[in-house]
Formats: sequence, C-alpha cells, structure tokens
Amino acid sequence: MKYTATQSGLMLVKLINLIVIVFTILLSVQPVEASDSLFFLESQFVLGYSSTKAELEYYSFSYNHPMQKPSLGFDYLHRFSSDYGDRIILALQGRIAWNNMFQNNFETQVYNAYIRGKLGFADIWFGHSRPAFGLSSYLDTHAHLLQNLSMEGFGYDRDWGAGLYKVYNNGDINLSLTSGSGMPFISEGNYLINLRTAYGVIERDNFNIGLSIGFGNTADFMGYHRMNPGLSRTVLTGIDCSYFVNNHEFRLESVIGDMQNDYVHGFLFRYGINFFDENRLKIEFQPVLEKTAGQNEFFKFYTAVTFIINEYLTLRSMYNYSQATGDGKIICQLYLYKII
Repeated sequence: MKYTATQSGLMLVKLINLIVIVFTILLSVQPVEASDSLFFLESQFVLGYSSTKAELEYYSFSYNHPMQKPSLGFDYLHRFSSDYGDRIILALQGRIAWNNMFQNNFETQVYNAYIRGKLGFADIWFGHSRPAFGLSSYLDTHAHLLQNLSMEGFGYDRDWGAGLYKVYNNGDINLSLTSGSGMPFISEGNYLINLRTAYGVIERDNFNIGLSIGFGNTADFMGYHRMNPGLSRTVLTGIDCSYFVNNHEFRLESVIGDMQNDYVHGFLFRYGINFFDENRLKIEFQPVLEKTAGQNEFFKFYTAVTFIINEYLTLRSMYNYSQATGDGKIICQLYLYKII
C-alpha cells in the first residue's frame, strides 16, 4: 500500500504531535529545576583522490552518501535537569554539505534530531537517532572517515522512529522501531524493528559484546538518494564486539541475512593503536568482507590515521581499496568541532 503526499504529511504531523506529548509527560515525571545548553559549530573539508578515475573527489564514501563531504553545520544539545540528574536531552544536529557531483548543488542534512528522556526503568527516545543494531547503536562515527557496516549498506546509522534503552549491571538491552528509510522520512508502509542485547559495559569493563536482530520492510536509500523504488523485506542478524586493552582497541562486527530478496553478509574487523597523551594520535586498520544484494562477495581494506591538533581541530586521512572496482582512494579531512 502506497501513501499519498498528503497522507505522508499527516503521518509526519502525528509523529511531531506524539513527540510533543511524550516530551510533556517526561517533564511532568520529575520537577525540572535547571537547564543547560551546548551549541557547537561543526565544519569539515574533505578531499580525496581515486586511482581508477585519476581525479580529485570531494567526498569520502560516495557522492550519494551523506558523509563525509565539505560542509558547515551545528550541533545543539539541551539538557533538562532535576535533583535526580539529567531528565531530558534534546538534540539537533544539521549541516549544509556541498554535493559536487550534482552541478555544485548544496544538500541540507539532518543528522541527530531527537528527544531522549529517563523514565526510571529505562531511557526512551523519539526522532532521528540510532537504531538498535550492531556497532552503530553505540559507536558514533559521524565525524570519522572509518565507518561501520551500517555505512556499507547493512542497516542504517540513523533512522526516524523511537527506541527504548535499558542499562543493567552487566550489560544493556536496546529496542527500536523506525521507518527503515534512513536519512529521509517516508511513509509507504515501511518499518524496521531492531533489538540488541549486550554483555559488558565498555566504559567500566573495557569490553562489550552484543547480539542483534532486525526485520521489516525497508526503503533502499543511500543518504537522501533513493537507489531502488518500492520496499524490500529485510531480515538481519549480527554479532559485534569491542575490546580495549592498554592503548590497543579491537572491534569486530558480523552480519548475515536477507535484503532485497538476496542473501547478504558482511564482516568487519578493526584494530586501532593510540599514541601520545590523551590518545592524540590513532592508527587503525580495517579489513571488510561483504556480499551485498545483487553483488558477488568482495573484499575491502581501510587504513586510517587520526591526529588531534587541538581541542576543536582534528586531521584525518584514510586509504581505501575495493576489490570490486580495483580502485584505491586516498582521503583527507580537516574537521572542526568548536563550542560557541
């Protein structure tokens, strides 16, 4: 069943009304006594070189992909607090990115746009945030050149909907119901349900291992660009793990399932080593083995270097080789994130 533009607009209005109602309820759970706001300026310049095209590229992943491109934006956080600590967090992050492959058009991007509240028994969120699947459910790489499997086409890094998150003594459980469209919001009978349960608290135990499942009818978007019309059945299962020891970081993620009526699988391993005080220099290596819908299995390899120049300026570079295309790319990024 397909919805008209009017029906889609009504669905969006209902979603906004629901967010306002939930926001009001959360405010009434505990008396709010104080608030605190943070406003950051975010800007980046990205420049790459493709060996097969023998030309410069002004993006890191793909011209259809929202990250990373030359852009200017902001990140706004507002915390409502009581005697019991932070009760509600309002987050909004957006940017204007230069999409040089489309006649120098500029693309408006909404990345984070959610309300998160503490209900006592769990945290709940509404808006545009992280679905409960894999490394992307807790590892924020929106500013990084090196990405998780969600950026390889296995699920979504951000999606419109709602989620429930509960932390236990030895782990957490994360549930989300989202649109299954990623960056844009559409309403054509699409949906995606994800559940991730994990053991270990990374900030305390230096490790976390999670099991994820997801299913629904999803739309095939890369960023804001629709790759295929209609919806397709999606069923994914995955395992992910993060482990830190001294200055070494190990992460892996493995996903198998069915997307667009085809068997798919992906495997990622990431090793990083940190140097200097406050880990100002990081070197990472990441092999990826994947089979996406309609494609044969192929191999990718990434190596990345990150150097923190100061508290608000970071320099990153990455080399990426893809067996499917035979292309080797070198990408550099200068990233600014400064409170104002």
